[in-house]
Amino acid sequence: MFEPIVLLVLFVGGFAAAAISGAAGFGGALLLLPLLTKTIGTTMAVPVLTIAQLIGNLSRAFFGFKQIKWKPVLLFISGAVPMSVLGAYSFVEVPKEIISRLIGLAIILFVILKYFKILKFDPADSTMILGGGITGFVSGLVGSAGPIGAALFLSLNLPPSLT
Repeated sequence: MFEPIVLLVLFVGGFAAAAISGAAGFGGALLLLPLLTKTIGTTMAVPVLTIAQLIGNLSRAFFGFKQIKWKPVLLFISGAVPMSVLGAYSFVEVPKEIISRLIGLAIILFVILKYFKILKFDPADSTMILGGGITGFVSGLVGSAGPIGAALFLSLNLPPSLT
């Protein structure tokens, strides 16, 4: 299976990514994705990351259930779910060399967008649906599009929860 040092690196990297993500509110997947790609390979990195993100997000939803504003969530997932299926299908069909390059490109692009504060959205219903679709597709294809989703929900000026 895995050597103990690889498991230790994954544990420490996962813990660090979770801590940073918890403090920032997003970004854990983007930090963990390169580590997973290097240790377990591109083919397994995105599915493993997807399962880890699902578990993490379900726990956040459980602990913050009373604070969830359901209308934007439902609008977002109405675009995200079908497009994530299309993104996942594309992940399976596209050659892994291209996926590796797309993962790297996505990470660089998200860092640039975040650094220059380019990700700003008008908080309309159509924006949430379209943004959910883009987030879902990119997440299905390369494993993470957290900065897009975070920017969408931050545009709603919702109060912070669990503070």
